[in-house]
Amino acid sequence: MQEVFRATRVNPTGELPESLPIPDASSALSRSDGFAPTPTDREDAAQPFLQLLGQFLIDREGLIRWTNIECTQEGLVSLGQFPSGQLLLSAARALMR
Repeated sequence: MQEVFRATRVNPTGELPESLPIPDASSALSRSDGFAPTPTDREDAAQPFLQLLGQFLIDREGLIRWTNIECTQEGLVSLGQFPSGQLLLSAARALMR
């Protein structure tokens, strides 16, 4: 898995001049944001498995009505990409019908 992780090139936010291997893209984006990792961040980064992010729309009864889990549609190449505001609004509006 680590080989695939290092071989997959991404530019999740379009901010990089080109797609880079995932670890390099992460480092470059962190530098551009001025992010300074804490000891906890370093411990998390040392873990062998990647934790993916997700967004959920939950109704008033507490039922999950819409989900977006990072990398489920396009694989690792979509790492770090989040749904657009337009997509979130469309999902929310569809739930209100």
